[in-house]
Amino acid sequence: MASQDQKKGQITIMANNIRGVSHGQILEESKWTKNTAGGKHVQNGSGGGVSHNANKERKPTLELRVLKVDGPFDPETGKKVDVIEKGKRYYFKVIQYNRLPEKEELKNLKWGFQHNDGTVKSAPQVNGLEMISDYVAKEENVDKLRVYAFFKAPNKNASVEVNVRNEFYRFNPQSYKAGQYSKKLDNSYHPRENWGAKPPILDNRSFEPYTLVAKYVDKNTKDQQALPTLEDTYFGIAIHHSGNSGIKTMTEVQDEHVNGKNKFADVGYHFGIDLSGKVYEGRYIGVKGSHLTKYNTGVIGIVFLADFDHDYFWDYNGDDNMSPASLTSAILLINGLKEQFPKITTLGGHNEWKNNVGERRCPGDYGMEYVKALRKQLGLKSPKETGHG
Repeated sequence: MASQDQKKGQITIMANNIRGVSHGQILEESKWTKNTAGGKHVQNGSGGGVSHNANKERKPTLELRVLKVDGPFDPETGKKVDVIEKGKRYYFKVIQYNRLPEKEELKNLKWGFQHNDGTVKSAPQVNGLEMISDYVAKEENVDKLRVYAFFKAPNKNASVEVNVRNEFYRFNPQSYKAGQYSKKLDNSYHPRENWGAKPPILDNRSFEPYTLVAKYVDKNTKDQQALPTLEDTYFGIAIHHSGNSGIKTMTEVQDEHVNGKNKFADVGYHFGIDLSGKVYEGRYIGVKGSHLTKYNTGVIGIVFLADFDHDYFWDYNGDDNMSPASLTSAILLINGLKEQFPKITTLGGHNEWKNNVGERRCPGDYGMEYVKALRKQLGLKSPKETGHG
């Protein structure tokens, strides 16, 4: 029997199935277990043979690629957004690869950023991160941002594009240049947010700002930045009606202009007036309208949300009469515009403007009578009288 000292640190195996040991490896157990030598493992059990050879040549690993990037996400709400604000950071993240990446492989993950359709610029400071943040500086002239994630080269299939909201000048009834008319108008004035206007779609659609203003400044500063440019730009106002389309709301007008056959970037008119006298902000006043054929520069577009064409007895949607409330609002609005843009001298119906004469019946036979009455009351001239008809 072995002494107590000999037993310490010693293992005794009482079995008959061990055939031998070489360099610390089991060369063979019983026939139903395994042989191990030089990395070769063979199982010869009664259920069949399975061979695993560690020295066997491996198949090449599939090249790792990014398949999908998601974002932008607002850091304040965590929600995905369609349009980003300048000067504010948003998050982007990789959400899909072509296979499960190893930790070491992710160190080679890269990001790239593209403004408008310019060059893709890399951002080495965020290499190796699966989620990053980015922003567009307020002073940059950028309409859209595309963010790429990649291992070798940028690919549009592994990128995400988002529109950038530019701050366009908006009509301010309480402007420092406002007088009694626009200040009274403020009581019935509804900015875009009130009627649920959607952001303009800037991708490959005409959207021409006369002037841009910084986002984080007060209204008076915005007025001082923008009004001198717009004062030299605006000389006329065009009156429209929604006509036999049956459209009675600005939401419907925007949907028709953006998603209909015209595919405008935004609602084409700068203002809308309904028969209850409410005045709605349409396209930003600092942006050229889309309401006349090839004659929009310098002309503000106002649409009455009504059908003023009384000539068609088969009119399915019915004709409308001008209400006292809508007429009063029109007078306040036009006088308010004259206060802020004093070079406005011309007021005409849609079909009175150059390139538009006889093109349409807009603003209808009944509507044209009110255009003439408004001209007389407001001291304005027709497009023909000022060389624009």
